[in-house]
Amino acid sequence: MTDTKRAARVTAASSDHGVGDSRRDADGVPFDRFVALVLLVGDGGVSAVQVLRATELSPTGICVKSKQMMHPQTQGAIQIMRQDGTFAIIGVEVRHCQYVGDLAHAIGLRFVPLHERFRTTDFLDDDGRMPLLDRRLSL
Repeated sequence: MTDTKRAARVTAASSDHGVGDSRRDADGVPFDRFVALVLLVGDGGVSAVQVLRATELSPTGICVKSKQMMHPQTQGAIQIMRQDGTFAIIGVEVRHCQYVGDLAHAIGLRFVPLHERFRTTDFLDDDGRMPLLDRRLSL
C-alpha cells in the first residue's frame, strides 16, 4: 500500500472514530481486529460475551464498533489476542459512545485496572466455547 493510500485510510478512520476528539488522552492508530467484551451489569453479574471489531488502539484505550449503545462509566473487560497467539484480558471503562450510522456505535473504552469480578470463564459462550477463536472471524 502506498503512503498516500495509507494516509487516506488513516484520515477516513479518524473522521469515523473520533481521532483527535477532545475526549481522548492519546492519539490512536488504526487497529482492525476482533476483541471479546464483557460488562458488569446492574445486579453485580457479568453480561454475555460479545465479539466486536476494534477499529483503533492507543496507549490509553481502544475503540470498538457495536450495534448496541453503551453507557459511559460502565466497567468491563476485553479479551484480545496478542500477535503471538496468546490472550490478554484487560480492564476497561466505557468513556464515550457515539452513533456513527449504519446501526453502529463507536465505543471508546479506556484501559483501567481489571475489576476483581471478571474471570477467564466470562469469555466463554453458553456452549463453553471461546467466541474469539471462531474460525469464521476473518482477521
